[in-house]
Amino acid sequence: LESGDGAWHDRVPAWTKLAWQDHTTNLFNGVFWEPPAAEVYTFKHPRPAKPEALKVYEGHVGMGSFDPKVATYLDFARDVLPRIKRMGYNAVQLMAVAEHAH
Repeated sequence: LESGDGAWHDRVPAWTKLAWQDHTTNLFNGVFWEPPAAEVYTFKHPRPAKPEALKVYEGHVGMGSFDPKVATYLDFARDVLPRIKRMGYNAVQLMAVAEHAH
């Protein structure tokens, strides 16, 4: 990729199937990976039907607790995901957690 100032930058392609991180530079490298047929993942359940419209729930995992604490992913899955489903949402966007004031 050539930037506006003429400098060249390497980027991992969006369609890469596997990326390895170089721990000396912390950069990721896209790796061509085409596994043998015996190692390809086989889905256990059919693909769900496509919804008529997307309804996205913005999930804040750390705030998903009734108790005065920072919730865990397990808390979120147990306590919040069932409510999201009951309310008719069909997609969940998990927001990043950098730090909490708790």
